[in-house]
Amino acid sequence: MTIRLICIVVLLVTASGWAAGDSLTPLKLGKSPTTWQQLWGNYDPAKDPLEIQIVREWKEDGITFRYVIFTIGTFKGQKSTLAAYYAFPASSKKLPAILHLHGGGQRAFLSEVREAAKYGYPALSINHGGRPMEDQKPGEPNTDWGKMDENFDHIKDSQRNDFWFRCQLAAKRGLTFLAQQPEVDPARIGVHGHSVGGRMTTEIAADSRVAAAVPSSGGGGAAAGPIALMPGSNKKPSDPIKLKTILTNAYLPNIKCPILNLNPMNEWTSPTDIMFENWKNIASKEVSFSSTPHIYHHHLPEHKVCQWLWFEQHLNDSFNMPKTPKCQLNLNTPSGIPSVTLIPEKSMTIEKVDIYYSIDPHPITRFWRDAKAQQQDGIWKTDCPIMSTDQPLCVIANVTYKLEGKMRGKYDIDKFTITSWEQVALPKELKQANVKPTDKPSMLIDDFARGWHDWYPFIECKPGQLDVMTRKLKDPKYQGPDGAVLKLDVLSPKDNQLVIAFLLNAWSTDPKHRGGGYGTVKNIKGSDKWQTVDVSLSELIPTTHRYGAEYRIVTEPMADWTHITDFKLCTKFIVSKNGEEIQLGTGRWNGYYQFRNLRWELSK
Repeated sequence: MTIRLICIVVLLVTASGWAAGDSLTPLKLGKSPTTWQQLWGNYDPAKDPLEIQIVREWKEDGITFRYVIFTIGTFKGQKSTLAAYYAFPASSKKLPAILHLHGGGQRAFLSEVREAAKYGYPALSINHGGRPMEDQKPGEPNTDWGKMDENFDHIKDSQRNDFWFRCQLAAKRGLTFLAQQPEVDPARIGVHGHSVGGRMTTEIAADSRVAAAVPSSGGGGAAAGPIALMPGSNKKPSDPIKLKTILTNAYLPNIKCPILNLNPMNEWTSPTDIMFENWKNIASKEVSFSSTPHIYHHHLPEHKVCQWLWFEQHLNDSFNMPKTPKCQLNLNTPSGIPSVTLIPEKSMTIEKVDIYYSIDPHPITRFWRDAKAQQQDGIWKTDCPIMSTDQPLCVIANVTYKLEGKMRGKYDIDKFTITSWEQVALPKELKQANVKPTDKPSMLIDDFARGWHDWYPFIECKPGQLDVMTRKLKDPKYQGPDGAVLKLDVLSPKDNQLVIAFLLNAWSTDPKHRGGGYGTVKNIKGSDKWQTVDVSLSELIPTTHRYGAEYRIVTEPMADWTHITDFKLCTKFIVSKNGEEIQLGTGRWNGYYQFRNLRWELSK
């Protein structure tokens, strides 16, 4: 380096406020980073002393809990500190440990470290968001990012000013904290998190100190793949520089640890098609999935438990999860109907297999049809009839295994579900293979022979309250024809109320088709006989429901059945009537209802 260049660097450092003892070195020649390596430079997350302060310590049921503060690093001459909850069980040996990363708008969770410690893992939940800590006492310190804020780096468009860069700094220091605890085996540290924490988990999995990772509802990466940018989807291309620096896509090729993704099939933070496309780039040879059908942003128990089974396998060597089932989509069939073959691993008892498919390009509001596969000699096969070759065909399968032995007792659950890779065929591929659109519309929507198999519980459903939804009415097969009336057979032994609601254009980015909703209430007279409930367009009242990317109070009448994304059966709902919000329905669930034959009938 010439004398002149040294002087330039010194001036840049001085002008931007960087100090000699800072944890990060300034970017070279003051240029914004263009690669993941440039973004992080020679940063060493274990270099700075942690300077741990135990704010408070207590014990519950043989578990030691600590409210701790430790140093993230020094930035522009000022220290940044991180608050966290740390818990560990009594043990004479070094144990595998868990780092928990909270979601957006949340904080460090005592419940997370308590659960992990109960299962035998020392655990740390960091408060990277800086919100008041759970059960924080007056005067107790909290996370303080100091000068590490959105104006941290003076360089225009520097990704070091990005929220996600600070998240990764905090996560890396969380790993350092765990690795230095006397109770922890530093070679066996697992990471998990949900939503924002799911993305953080995926990205921190690129750190060589992580032995296993389980992101939840996050970490799918930026829009990628042919479906993500199709008309009818809801994603836009990302900035190419961010793709190489701060977005999850930049981290994926560097992930080498075993990683399991808990990603619901209708997830909005990590859309299914995008996640599966991007995760092809992960370097790890052990990549698995567990996807709850129809749901977004939470999981059924048989999927959630896979997180702990994954850690049992890769941190404790006490479980062997079956490999990802092999799913093959075949377009070249004699009948012209696409078919699917699924070969699951048979190392454990298989309880059931579900093969789902959809022709909807929108990853959040699509309805996943169950193809009702049949098994022969340990191989499941099914046809996937479609109504048009102008839409993509997406296929995904779930295999549910019995959970037996000590794991069943430890986690108090008798089954778990793992998911195949998604298979996709684009319209051009369907046409090139001479696929025939043989499927027909159905006036019968659901006979309820399989219960709530095609439905999902609303995320805010309260105990004793009926609140279930289905996206079936968005599927062209089940869409309401012009002039139709919706009918549902109901059995209720006691007087009750049933609210029927429709959500339109949820998660739509098309300004011509904005979101909204409508509802009506039906008074049910108690009887031991089946009754038929009719719903016509004219009786539907606009709702004030918030769903998807926007909040909208609709005022115009519902014109037809063509833009429904969700159909909802519930006992309470808020509607807008004459400019005022009123509650629609005061009924209770409590098992009063039975349903059958949800259907369309043409009005006479």
